Amino acid sequence: MKTSYTLILGLFLISLTIKLNAQTTVPQVISSNQTWNAAGSPYIVNQNILIKAGSTVKVMPGTKIRGTGSYRIIVEGSLEARGTKDSIIKLDTISFEFIKGAVEYDFKTNKGSVFSYCFFDANGSGGAMTIQNPPSLLINNCKFSNCMWCIYSTVSAIDTNTVRIEKSFFDGSKMNGYVADISGNNYNLEMDECIVKSMTLYLTTWNTITHSYFYNWPYFSGLKLSTGLKRATLKCNTFRKFKSSILEFTAYNSKAEIIIVGNTFDSADYHMNYYVMGKFDGKFICKNNNFLQYNKNSVYVTGGSTPGYADTLIFTKNYWGTTTSSQITKGIWDINDDISVAGLVDYSNYQSTMITDCITDDSEEDFVGTGSPATFREINNSAFSIYPNPANGYIKIESSNIAVNSYKIFTLEGKLIMNCKLENKDGIIDVSSLKTGFYMLEANNNGATSGTQKLIINR
Repeated sequence: MKTSYTLILGLFLISLTIKLNAQTTVPQVISSNQTWNAAGSPYIVNQNILIKAGSTVKVMPGTKIRGTGSYRIIVEGSLEARGTKDSIIKLDTISFEFIKGAVEYDFKTNKGSVFSYCFFDANGSGGAMTIQNPPSLLINNCKFSNCMWCIYSTVSAIDTNTVRIEKSFFDGSKMNGYVADISGNNYNLEMDECIVKSMTLYLTTWNTITHSYFYNWPYFSGLKLSTGLKRATLKCNTFRKFKSSILEFTAYNSKAEIIIVGNTFDSADYHMNYYVMGKFDGKFICKNNNFLQYNKNSVYVTGGSTPGYADTLIFTKNYWGTTTSSQITKGIWDINDDISVAGLVDYSNYQSTMITDCITDDSEEDFVGTGSPATFREINNSAFSIYPNPANGYIKIESSNIAVNSYKIFTLEGKLIMNCKLENKDGIIDVSSLKTGFYMLEANNNGATSGTQKLIINR
């Protein structure tokens, strides 16, 4: 009996050890449909992997995939990584490369290659490319950390239709890289309600960036418009704490459409660095923005080869942080400061107060707009701010005067629905569990209320 008991106990311990140390080594070639799940985790990638055409790998909630070096999962078929809020997918030191023939995401049927509720930690491995040469792709509720290029492509083998990034957080605390740098004749990048810390991006081909918050970029070049740019639309974003320039118009397509509406630019050497390359035959709209604190110039215009000649750059209907015309002029460098500069900034009809609504209309009629304003950020006497607002996935609490270490969220009827410590020192809060509607967020410092702000959840 004793021997039998000892044997059973030994087999049980062996079985338990196997389960506790369970892992799956991914084969070099995947030629059939597979489902990866938490039970088989971690999935170890110790060589470059190919998911062949016609094959689909579905990655389930709670799954972990870990690379042992600078290896890629090369997708010729389809990859669907769908985690959940309470069971994210963890992707450690691994890159994904999509090649010609890879299954694209279909935005009508919600099928195809997708990353949802995934945490990408590139661990600074090599060039740290996380997603390379993406086809049409949906990325939502994801976090990217420690990548030099989070989404990257320099080839046009796949002419991308749309890469849409929603409610995601890009953290460059350890490696100050790029959210996206992709070329391709039909490339269309859409970003909405994202938070970007210490990272930036190249605006190439078609771009629409909305309701997002970029802050703490520590290098000289900010968001750059490339020579391949066809359209850049920036609406309802906030850009803060850039070391030098926030937007750089130093190399761009003279026939491009550039729409800059409803944004806030704050705390940088230059809000816009604009190099006049010659006659601009495209469309340029810059209105209903807030140009706040700067160190050198708000708008800095250079370039030109014909002294005394200048194109007029329309910057009307903006707020410049002051109502004094001479102070606005002081912050603008153009032909009035250097006769060889081929640009004259027209800031007439400027706003007398800070714009607190995101007016998204970009019509050219007198730069007034006929669309209804959508509330973007409520400005009040509280000692903190919320970005973005309205929100869907993540928000950021920011304060320059106090240390917020806990918060409460109430319904408008006063019912307490969230009461949490602020675990993240960056002030990032996950509000994806809240339903569409209006709430009040109360920020606290060691139990003392620092103020309240209206929070809008819009799904």
